[in-house]
Amino acid sequence: MATTFEIYSRVVPFMIQGFKLTLFISITSVSIGLIIGLTAALMKISKNPLLRYPATGYIEVFRGTPLLVQILFMSFAYPTIYDVLGDMLNDPLTDLLGFTVNITSTPGTFTNPDPLWDVIIVFALNTGAYQAEIFRAGIQSIPTGQAEAGRSLGLTYAQTMRYIIIPQAFRVVTPALAGEFINMILNSSLASVVAVQELTYWTRQSVSIYYRTLEIWFLTGIIYLTLTLTLSRSMQYFEAKYSVPGLGVAGTRRKG
Repeated sequence: MATTFEIYSRVVPFMIQGFKLTLFISITSVSIGLIIGLTAALMKISKNPLLRYPATGYIEVFRGTPLLVQILFMSFAYPTIYDVLGDMLNDPLTDLLGFTVNITSTPGTFTNPDPLWDVIIVFALNTGAYQAEIFRAGIQSIPTGQAEAGRSLGLTYAQTMRYIIIPQAFRVVTPALAGEFINMILNSSLASVVAVQELTYWTRQSVSIYYRTLEIWFLTGIIYLTLTLTLSRSMQYFEAKYSVPGLGVAGTRRKG
């Protein structure tokens, strides 16, 4: 029987490969979610109901449903949605373009070639909803006198937000955004359920091959723990160094 170290020597190359993909998924999702979250936050605090209600609905849906359900819905509902849209658009597009258009896939043959980007889209939308609440709290934590001063100088609302409010809010919400990034790294393990080959996927594959459940999952836990502790300690350092005196915002609580 192979020793634990022999098993580790065999699985570590695959773990490294999965670890790289885990980082890629997390960084890409959080980066896209940053744009989505800031946009949704600005829409939610807007006085225009045409902006506020859609943003509120988006945030409530993605914060109020499990991430796993969102991943499975995206992965398995996508072909159905594709075919339904195809049925709706085939005839109109054919009439418009003057030649036959067939969007609908052949029944039973549609396959999604790369679930990685489906997962990234879901993660980006999910973390964007949480980041929206973080940004909203950060923006509203800035004293109203700041906005009033900007308006008194002749700045428009958009200019006041761009040059005065949002730069300060970014510094305030940095710790909460770092926490969201750590959460995304941990939640990226759910991508394994749709065969995305990140760290947890290779862990499960290694266990099924070598039947050393405790040792392999222990190694995976150490990898996740080392990464999250490193990020956490780094953000504590930057938070202490670049914090804004008198300003602060509590991070929104994350659903696991």
